[in-house]
Amino acid sequence: TGTGRVGRSSANAHIARRAGGSGNYAGRPRVGGAQPQSSSVRKNDDSGIVIGVVVVCVIAAAIFIAVMMSSQSSSGWAPPKQPESAKPLPRKTETLPDRPIASPPTGMIPTKTPPPKATPTPAADPIAKAPTLSRAELLHQIADFRLEERFQSALIAAQKLETADERDSLQKAIAAQHDSRKKDLEVVVANNTDGDLIRKMLAPALTVWGMPGDAEWATALIAKSEQSSAPFAATPATGQGPTSDEPQKPPFTGEVSPLTGQPLAVQPPRETPAAVDPKATAPAPAANASGKDPVVQANGLIDQALIANQSTAAQQALTNLDAALPEARALKRKVDLWTRRAALINRVAPTGKAKLRLPNPNGEQWDVTGCDATAVEVSSPSGTRTTLPWNQFAAKEAAKVFQDAVNSGESSGDEHATAIVMLLLAGDQAMANVQAKKAKGIFEPEVSADVDTLLSLHKRRELSDLIARGNDALKAGNVKALNDTLAEIKKTDKAGQAAMAAQIARLEEGVAKLATARTAPAAGQGKDKVLFDINDDLLSFPDIDGKWQVNSGVVANLTDGAHLGRHDLGGAKTMSMRFQTSQNKGTLTVEFRGAKVTMDLAASTYVASGKAVGRTKGFNFIAKLPYTLLLERRDDTHTSLQFNNGVETADILVADLSDSMKVTVDGGASISIEEIEIVRETKSAPAVDRKAAFKVIGWDPLGGAFMEPPAIVLPSNPGAPSGIATALKDNVAGYSFEVKGIGSLRIQLGRQSDKDSKWVTLDVELPKSPNEVKPLSVRWTDRAISVYDGKGVEIATQALAERFTHLMISATNQATLIGTPRIEFKAP
Repeated sequence: TGTGRVGRSSANAHIARRAGGSGNYAGRPRVGGAQPQSSSVRKNDDSGIVIGVVVVCVIAAAIFIAVMMSSQSSSGWAPPKQPESAKPLPRKTETLPDRPIASPPTGMIPTKTPPPKATPTPAADPIAKAPTLSRAELLHQIADFRLEERFQSALIAAQKLETADERDSLQKAIAAQHDSRKKDLEVVVANNTDGDLIRKMLAPALTVWGMPGDAEWATALIAKSEQSSAPFAATPATGQGPTSDEPQKPPFTGEVSPLTGQPLAVQPPRETPAAVDPKATAPAPAANASGKDPVVQANGLIDQALIANQSTAAQQALTNLDAALPEARALKRKVDLWTRRAALINRVAPTGKAKLRLPNPNGEQWDVTGCDATAVEVSSPSGTRTTLPWNQFAAKEAAKVFQDAVNSGESSGDEHATAIVMLLLAGDQAMANVQAKKAKGIFEPEVSADVDTLLSLHKRRELSDLIARGNDALKAGNVKALNDTLAEIKKTDKAGQAAMAAQIARLEEGVAKLATARTAPAAGQGKDKVLFDINDDLLSFPDIDGKWQVNSGVVANLTDGAHLGRHDLGGAKTMSMRFQTSQNKGTLTVEFRGAKVTMDLAASTYVASGKAVGRTKGFNFIAKLPYTLLLERRDDTHTSLQFNNGVETADILVADLSDSMKVTVDGGASISIEEIEIVRETKSAPAVDRKAAFKVIGWDPLGGAFMEPPAIVLPSNPGAPSGIATALKDNVAGYSFEVKGIGSLRIQLGRQSDKDSKWVTLDVELPKSPNEVKPLSVRWTDRAISVYDGKGVEIATQALAERFTHLMISATNQATLIGTPRIEFKAP
């Protein structure tokens, strides 16, 4: 023990000397329960540690303060100012303390870094957000660009789609739209001589389109038009030329008529007489030179224009009517309501009060969320939104959307009238009448009068259509169709019949003449295969109108409205025609024994009609490319249609079979026909002989199957497919054969005695070309049945769970087995 001094204090402390191996030293517990002599005395080593820590903290604080003062004096601790130019500021050298702190805390010591270079703000890119857009949003954006004719922006946006096929498809469509727009403008410019008008038409090409060469093309057209400018001709409405006081100029429309294919220019309004008695009744419209009611004609043209979404063409049809007529006022309201129709949908759709739905091509219902004059926005059940053109949907489907919207409640008289207009455009007179009765108390007097007039006009138009159908039947010599049409005419209202008395009397006279003609000897039958090698080939078509020219194996129409027809096809089964068009313009109509195919060459669509008007379908008609059309009568009520050997097919339900065919060219179309061939029906052999022939080869005929040795023909036979059947033999493993035809070949295994058993069925698609032969083999075991092609590749198979007794081979449409199926025996 002793006395020690620590710092400025003194205290008694127990000094424990370390004995060798005792382990008694500072910081380690004593062994053997040894305790310090006094609890108030601290160990010397512990005091030293505390003092050391304090000293280190003091030094660190001093260093930190020195560094802060040094930095503050050198930089003033102010944020760096923004540079006035793009040159970076020079970097200053920092003077650090003699004893820098290792790894100082982040943010405690400020450092000076050069400010970023000033860069000019890039111009706004209309599709700058495209990389972050979803596929649906990007497609919406592309659709908007195409609608605004911003073709270059649309192409750039299309490049950002993920899949190559989708990119290529959209880019081709955009380029085609651009080329089509240029061609349309070239036609419009060629038919106008006003410089201001032409510059206005070509302004988008100079400023909006953005495609390479657009500005030069537009500038050249403007220069060319200025060189050949001429005074505007007399207007068709008044027959007067321009005056010095009021020069007549056709306002620009930018549209092409869907009816004639010609450029549209709104005609000036018809001049009204100087003195008109307001109490006088408006005169009834007089029939034009063709004997047709001009009001009914105008109503039909307006409907066609509105369905084609061409309001300018509808306005042009109105200019041919006397504005004082009540029908003209009603038709004007019709166009006005149609133009403003989007407001009804946009008011009702966001509220969710009504389920506004349209079907997609797969039949799935889409919700309508909004629309404008040209397109409708729909949402799928998964929530994906897209914008589609109105003309993608049938007129009845669109009309139902407007009807549902107006019936949601709180609709105005104009909105009810809008729904009625849409129903009339869809041809639904019955629902239009129902809607008119619902809204009778809501209409203003003027609106009510116009709606009644529109409903009456639709009835007049239906009667006019019936008379046109009767005239067609009269030209075709179809007595049954003419009598049916007259029966329908008699069911219409008496006032309409009185207005059309002369036309109805002409149809009744035609029935008597046709009945007399049927008793006379038939005229000579024309050739069934016409190749148009000589002018006399036109004699095969006694019903001919317009001018046709035969030259180098083709016949071409020289006038619009020309047609070729004949009425000696009572036993005809098929009609085929090979043709091409020189330009995508106008319509081509082919009629064969009650079936009718109307091809819109400009829109690349067709309508197959028979008992009822068919739905419009798309099919590309490319100028100067040959096409084949085949119409085949399958039975008394069904006819099949094929384009290009089955590339496009359709079935037509026929009301009655005529003995006529007709080819008509309208709307400015220019058609060249290389060949027309008629195939007449051949009678099959008697049933006894037919069965006997099959019995020789070990097969039984089914349906209409017959033999043309060595071939086995399986003709189209609705309700009972044509085919052959044979019993399975223990030593037979299968059959091989060659087949051609249309549709698919059906191969089945079953038990003939058990009608309720399920047949095992394999369907094999036949080649697209009806004349292409396809080799097939069908083989079976206890476990499975399979079909193989000519190279031995399996193309269809199905497992077997039971034993069967018979094999059947049939045609879903029509097929021909080139020879008797060859037996393949089991291996011994």
